[in-house]
Amino acid sequence: MASVASPKALARDKPAAVVPERTWFYPGTGEERASLERRGERFLVQGAMQVGLTDFVLVGAGDQQALDDLEGHPQVARLQRLEGPYPTARLAVMPNVDPVALSRQLHERFDVRW
Repeated sequence: MASVASPKALARDKPAAVVPERTWFYPGTGEERASLERRGERFLVQGAMQVGLTDFVLVGAGDQQALDDLEGHPQVARLQRLEGPYPTARLAVMPNVDPVALSRQLHERFDVRW
């Protein structure tokens, strides 16, 4: 899942510069897709809700080993494990990596839940 940010978070985190004008992502664990369309530095989700993107991807994994494997992913600059009952992490993407495309790629992995 691509990380969607509040306006306060956008002030802290640089918006992703490599996301195309029109793209899509998986909003959950299934095959449903949601569209994104650029409006300046912001995006419209499904043509309605305006959001900002960060250079981070949130990942829910099947187990801790899956997160270990993601630490070595060539498009991941840094992995921060998040506290909670399930293996979850915040991935900082490498420069010039589209975080939305990375989230789609990770969605296809058997060891990533969302």
